[in-house]
Amino acid sequence: MAIPQGATAVTYSIALSGSGAPDWYLAFTQRLAFSPIKDAQVHAALEAGADAIVAHLQSEFPDATVAAQRSYDATLPGDPWPV
Repeated sequence: MAIPQGATAVTYSIALSGSGAPDWYLAFTQRLAFSPIKDAQVHAALEAGADAIVAHLQSEFPDATVAAQRSYDATLPGDPWPV
């Protein structure tokens, strides 16, 4: 997925629960403050890492639930204040 316009950070959250698996949660956040090309490279590396973690958890605990989410922090321009 392309980085949304105005995104300042990306967070990946991964949770494991149920069916004999330990309750486990991991979240990692990376600021997107480099250049557009560098941000895209970092974003791709984070996604690949998160995909690898999810795949590993699914293979180690096939009957458990692995929940994964990606979210973005963003800055949206607004009207000048005070006027």
